Amino acid sequence: MTSLPTTAATDAVRPLERRPPRAYDCGYLPLEDPTRRDLGRWWESLLLLMRRPFSRTLTIREPVGHASVVRLMWAVRWPTWLLCSAPIFLVFGASVHGELRGAQAVAGASGGGAWVAGAVAFSNAQVSAGSLMDAFMPSFFVHSLRVWLLLMMPLGIPLVYFMAGIVAHVVLVLTGGAPRSMGITMRATGLAFVPVSLLYGVLDVLASYRWVTPTTWSIAFAVLTIWLAFRLFAGVRCLQGLKKRRALSVLLPALILLTSGVVLRAALVLPYPPGAQPPPAIRYGVDIPGPRTLP
Repeated sequence: MTSLPTTAATDAVRPLERRPPRAYDCGYLPLEDPTRRDLGRWWESLLLLMRRPFSRTLTIREPVGHASVVRLMWAVRWPTWLLCSAPIFLVFGASVHGELRGAQAVAGASGGGAWVAGAVAFSNAQVSAGSLMDAFMPSFFVHSLRVWLLLMMPLGIPLVYFMAGIVAHVVLVLTGGAPRSMGITMRATGLAFVPVSLLYGVLDVLASYRWVTPTTWSIAFAVLTIWLAFRLFAGVRCLQGLKKRRALSVLLPALILLTSGVVLRAALVLPYPPGAQPPPAIRYGVDIPGPRTLP
């Protein structure tokens, strides 16, 4: 048999040989696919991280991409952060425009004035209700610290991501060495924290608006922290290729860094300790004498 000569015409007729698309996993998220620009890649990345992505040892290309993980951490916390910060933004916007004239005056206004009055009343109620930290510092300082910690959340997300990864990698180095780079440890801790961070944000909203009791909050926090510990163990073991004993050494320092902000926010928001009875409401009554009748 004689082979056909290869010419430009015959090459144009041949079908193009394309590589099969790479399967999505924790080393290659839908958010990192350069061929996609749809919004569904955010949801697919989040759902992928919830469906046991650390089930096998994976090979990640170097250098490791951190921007996509930080953006995903930001995306899952923005809705809950806006819900918690809404009263602060309303009060601040009203004060800037000179519309903050007391709760009674603003309540009489129409439109956005009612929302501002509600924000003022909510802020005053938070200060008057108190928190766990009132026993250690003045109430006005506790309220300022509560607001400051909430507003610093967008900057705290990348700091927590990098610090947790650095500390976890240092622990691996001190306990026998890390097979792979520090960037892979950062990615493992960050991807393990993403779904749990979303639920931590929901807990923060419930605690900020006093829609949950401290006992219920503590139970939900314990369940989520146990889930985070399993995810950290599986993530570091999968991406670093470690044995079980080596992966267990990373849990405690990484958990402390990833949950410290959540615990501090709860101490500034919850009105009384978990398991304790709520303090009794103090009611004041003033007897106003009626008009005196002349004899």
